[in-house]
Amino acid sequence: FEKARGTVRHGKYHQQTPVPMWETLLKKGLRGIIQEAEAGIEKVRSGDEPDARKAWFWQAAKICCEAMIHYSRRYARLARELSQDETDANRRKELEQIADICERVPEYPARTLREAVQSRIIWGMAMKWPRSDTAGDQNGRMDQYFYPYFIQDIRDKRLTDEEAADLIGTVLSHSARLDGIRSATLGQASQGTLIINVMLGGLTPDGQDANNELTYLVLHMAGLLKYAEPHYTFRINAGTPRWALLKALATNRLVGGGQPQFMSDDHIVSYLVNQGETLEDARDWAGQG
Repeated sequence: FEKARGTVRHGKYHQQTPVPMWETLLKKGLRGIIQEAEAGIEKVRSGDEPDARKAWFWQAAKICCEAMIHYSRRYARLARELSQDETDANRRKELEQIADICERVPEYPARTLREAVQSRIIWGMAMKWPRSDTAGDQNGRMDQYFYPYFIQDIRDKRLTDEEAADLIGTVLSHSARLDGIRSATLGQASQGTLIINVMLGGLTPDGQDANNELTYLVLHMAGLLKYAEPHYTFRINAGTPRWALLKALATNRLVGGGQPQFMSDDHIVSYLVNQGETLEDARDWAGQG
């Protein structure tokens, strides 16, 4: 697997399950990733890529992406079938909307928050297939990769604040209901949650404060739902606005159990430098990770 340029490392420092590239999925769609894999395979065939073993990984990526597209289309067919027998007009419209969305994502780029949420959940479910005992679909920086779709929907009046809150609550509820399937022996030896995390706040890649309206909304929904999972981490920096910090503190009091926990970007940078990173690279990781 390593010769095929895959990886079995759990995070850069073996401390956490890797966070999927949600932004790439939402912007490119699986069809775009398939095209990149096909281009890589063609380079091997033409001789432009001397390491033929890379084609194994690209072929595997293509197979997985096509499986996820097929999986989503099955949901689309099911929703379409259910809508035909539905007597409630509102529910029928909802099922038809679900069918339309599942026919588009995650195959193609998301255009709205509804499509982005559906794409993220389908891909997250697929990542649980090979390792059902682990948290395969870490949420990462939800307030960053969902933000462009959220704010555009609000500005274009495609969503109300309440509808956006319901969609974000759906993602958090999905994470809360995930479970790891373990053998009896392993279950007795290692009990606990999947430790699925949502990272909020922090810095943008260019060093600016990253808090936004969606940061507030995710914290608000966390305070309303009060789930034991997912876990939340709120990253603090010198430019963290007062409103964001107060909302995080209020959420912490509502939920209890250290939700969200608080982390300083300066501590992250110091840790990475101690691990051998240059100061420039450490700051870059703090902005993107």
